[in-house]
This record gives sequence, structure tokens and C-alpha cells, in this order.
Amino acid sequence: MSKKASNFQIKFMSIMYRGKEIFKPLNTGWIDEHVACVREYIANIFFYRKNGKTIMIDAGYNYDRLEEKMSWLNISPDEISEILITHQDTDHVGAVENDSPGLFKNATLYIGEIENRYLTGEKRRKVGWGTYKLPMVESYNERVLLEDGDVFDIDGIKIEAILVPGHTWGHMVYLIDDEYLFTGDTIWFGADGGYSFISTLAEDNKLSLKSLEELRKS
Repeated sequence: MSKKASNFQIKFMSIMYRGKEIFKPLNTGWIDEHVACVREYIANIFFYRKNGKTIMIDAGYNYDRLEEKMSWLNISPDEISEILITHQDTDHVGAVENDSPGLFKNATLYIGEIENRYLTGEKRRKVGWGTYKLPMVESYNERVLLEDGDVFDIDGIKIEAILVPGHTWGHMVYLIDDEYLFTGDTIWFGADGGYSFISTLAEDNKLSLKSLEELRKS
């Protein structure tokens, strides 16, 4: 369902939000010596590199130009063996779904244990205040399941997983090397500050607001 879901979301977002400047993706490029991103329509995929090791944060849409744009950054899909997944929406996991080109078929996904229940079918992702079920995500990739507060190391890169439920029930953010926080759809930034992500796309917007406040305090 990845390609179909990706195409539907692109059209839906274009109709609903065109011209409203709600989404402000970064252009493809290196942000500093450690962090780079690829732009896919209204979304970004991020990469973190240290001491020759590159990990990926989220897998974006099922996007035809992903390998091409990664080459602009001198990153090959073959060198990505770990992907941190914030949550399972198709604009964050499309490139590892079963009908994708398989650029990352050998990569291990790090995903919250609660969020993984969407992938197993134990839970169904709902939007529009619970009125609409999104297609189930299917991926064959090996997974490492995370709990809130887990701290682990990937080739000298320190990662802390922090649970921030609301947008989805198991949404994780990742603090890398105690300096870089990758927030997924926990927060979006307007001209006058940061806010909880779009309420119609949240499983529980009140919980999302509470999680965001707890994250701010941590």
C-alpha cells in the first residue's frame, strides 16, 4: 500500500494545505558536519553521520528520487544499516514498506514497542478525530523494539529514545549524542514558535499537547 498511500497523501496535502505555509521542509543538503536531509515534497528525511558511520532518521515517502537525492549528499543506500523510526505514517516509513524499491531492505528498524503494534495489526492508525483508518503498513525489515527512556549505542553514536504519544500512540523522538533532537511529527514550527502537530492527524491531540509540554521540561 506504500506507493498508493504516498500518492494519495501527496494529493490530499496539496488540496488541503497548499498556500497555507504550514509545512516548511528544508531543502536537500548538509545542515552541519553531522546532519543532512533529503526533501521529499513537504517532508524531510534526516541523516546523522559521525566517524564515517551514517544512520537514517525516518524513511520518508515511497519516493522515486530518494536514491538520486542521497547521492547529492554522498550517501549511498547501501551504507544505511540502521533507521530510527519516529512513527509509522507513510511519509515516515514509505521507503521500507514492502512495495518500495527495496533500497533499505537489509536495514534494521529501531521503533517503539507501542508503535510497532500498528505494523503487526494489533492497532490501526486513525485520523480525523478517529473517523478514518489509514492503510496498514507492512514491512519485512528486521526490527529492534524500544521502550521509553532506552539508551543505546550504534557504532559510537549515543541514542536516547523518548516516548511522546499523541500524534500516534507510540511516537518516539530521538536525542542523539546528547545534542541533536529529531522530533518527527511531535512538533511543527510557525512564525511565532512551535506547536503540537495538526490536530486532525493526531490520535489524541490533548495527549499530544501534554507530551509536548513534558518533552519541553525534560
